[in-house]
Amino acid sequence: MKTKKRAHIRHRKRPILLTLSAYAKKRGVSHQAVSKAVREGRITLVRGKIDPKRADAELRLNRDPARDPFRKGPGRPVKGPKVSRKKGTYLDARIRKEHYQAEIARLEFETRTGKLVDTEKVKKAAFDSARQVRDNLLNIPGRISASLAAKTDSFEIEIILKNEIRLALETLVKGNGTNGS
Repeated sequence: MKTKKRAHIRHRKRPILLTLSAYAKKRGVSHQAVSKAVREGRITLVRGKIDPKRADAELRLNRDPARDPFRKGPGRPVKGPKVSRKKGTYLDARIRKEHYQAEIARLEFETRTGKLVDTEKVKKAAFDSARQVRDNLLNIPGRISASLAAKTDSFEIEIILKNEIRLALETLVKGNGTNGS
């Protein structure tokens, strides 16, 4: 009876597992390169050994294009089973890292060349300028009230007021802080 049961049971083919050294020899790379790939998580071990088909697929997904010791011959990638690209691979992480490093370098360059400035400094300078204009405009009545009291011609009063306001606003442009008198 046991023989009949076994005939009906499907046996899955177990993958052929290789040692790190055997896989390195098969790939034409050093044992250290395979060991490093395992340590970095680019190759997953199965019961302490390597499934060559799975490892080839993982290396294709997680390889560093800048330094790839897992290439056969000059510039030829190793052929293996096709695997869809997944997010979270080593290559995706490397691309994101390089992108952000380039952004940081660009920001540092723009800061050093003066194209980028500190927002707090800009806010403080704008506040100081607005306060100076406000103070200059509020000082106008105290400076010219006596001379305006003696004037009866509205056109002459308008000219005096315009001149004082212009002088108060010119101090903003000059940035010297004087009130024009």
